[in-house]
Amino acid sequence: MLAPVQDGSGRCVGVLVANVVTRQLLNLLQDLKRRAPGDEFPCLLDQEGRILMSTDPQARLLSTHPDVSSGALRAPLNNSAEGYLVYRDSLGHKLMAGYTTLWRYGRQ
Repeated sequence: MLAPVQDGSGRCVGVLVANVVTRQLLNLLQDLKRRAPGDEFPCLLDQEGRILMSTDPQARLLSTHPDVSSGALRAPLNNSAEGYLVYRDSLGHKLMAGYTTLWRYGRQ
């Protein structure tokens, strides 16, 4: 994972590099996939709504999730709350999305 480091005036002065172990997150998504009724594809989105991980083999990583583009998932991404949301996706299917921050997910 890379992130630019900026000084007070907004100039890039370096790059922050982090190695993120994603195995636990992938295991969680795969477990959700196994338990989901029907043909659901759990995924992990960043705060902008880009797909970071997905159980959908057709998902385009780092693209904006269609349900974020349509506005259905925009509200949970715009705050730091946790919970769930029942909504209709871009195809009209009724879905449930659970959301939390990774900080909260990792705490016991």
